Amino acid sequence: MHTIHERDLKALLYLTKIKLIGPVSIRNLISYCGSAQQVLNSGKNKLMQVPGINEERAELIIQNRNQLDKSVDQEMEFIFKHNIQCLPYYDELYPYRLKNIHDAPALLFFKGQACYNQPRCIAVVGTRKATPYGKQFVEALIQDLKLYDPVIVSGLAYGIDIIAHRQAIEHNLNTIAVLGYGLHTVYPASHQSVADKMQNRGGLITEYRTDQKMQPEFFADRNKIIAGLCDAIIVVESAVKGGALITAQYAVDYNRDVFAVPGRVGDSYSEGCNDLIKSNKAALIDRAEDLIKALRWDTDLQKGGTQRRMLFDLNEQEQILFDYLKEYEDAHVDQIAIHTKMTASKVAGILVELELKGAVLALPGKRDRAIT
Repeated sequence: MHTIHERDLKALLYLTKIKLIGPVSIRNLISYCGSAQQVLNSGKNKLMQVPGINEERAELIIQNRNQLDKSVDQEMEFIFKHNIQCLPYYDELYPYRLKNIHDAPALLFFKGQACYNQPRCIAVVGTRKATPYGKQFVEALIQDLKLYDPVIVSGLAYGIDIIAHRQAIEHNLNTIAVLGYGLHTVYPASHQSVADKMQNRGGLITEYRTDQKMQPEFFADRNKIIAGLCDAIIVVESAVKGGALITAQYAVDYNRDVFAVPGRVGDSYSEGCNDLIKSNKAALIDRAEDLIKALRWDTDLQKGGTQRRMLFDLNEQEQILFDYLKEYEDAHVDQIAIHTKMTASKVAGILVELELKGAVLALPGKRDRAIT
């Protein structure tokens, strides 16, 4: 269900409808004014003091603000009727991996069982025209990763995407589909049954309202969410141009781990993957073990036996961070900073000291885990 106050949700929905106001501007406005509702209550002169807000944009914000668009009320009705979880960027439930991206959506809509903040989360993407080679790789990959209980993210499209979702469901793993349209529909319609099953173990997430008509560019833009939600992205098959390569580039920009499955020279649906590997944008992966070792999942998982009990001489701030990591298993430095109310640079310095003392284990993607 939604966690944001109804009044603020309505105001935030209105802000997302203004064409010249993007997610960065919305963040600046709310930071300056205090809330989405207070943004709508502010005068033009005050709004123009916000970075990126000129006179034209300020006038757009205050235009008819006391008579919010009827479509906003319709969106609110849809949200309540279908038990949609609304996640503004400042909510503690907002996917913390995505929150670190400067232009992450100001508001997300999610339907299902929330699992987007679990310790291990990977994306599996590729061509819509998967070959038997790609299909077999995805099936083997997800089967071999089952022990580590990762969340599998993809885009619910034909080909590699739907194969990844189906395999996750088959192996009782949580799986999330990032949509390039609102939650009122599923595209393609033939994937509706998979989408329904996903809501029991994972769900559907999007930045788009139901009143936004499906646009080709939405499917490219949603790839930033796929990349931002995950620790790593695996490109299974891709031609020289394709959505999977866009996702891979976003992942590179976001400092995520990128893997690509190699293919035979001359195979059209392996050219994109081979190019990623040749250009050092992706590491070669031909089995699950490559991913497991690169992300250090093999050192994380306790396979029987007793855990080591270790004693550390920690100061007060070190103890706060250590206790937090023990409770949440592992966390990103920015997530720790938010919950401990320290600056990210301060947290980073303390984590270095904890690592030197053998109290924490540094993981890929600026994440750390307590050693207990």
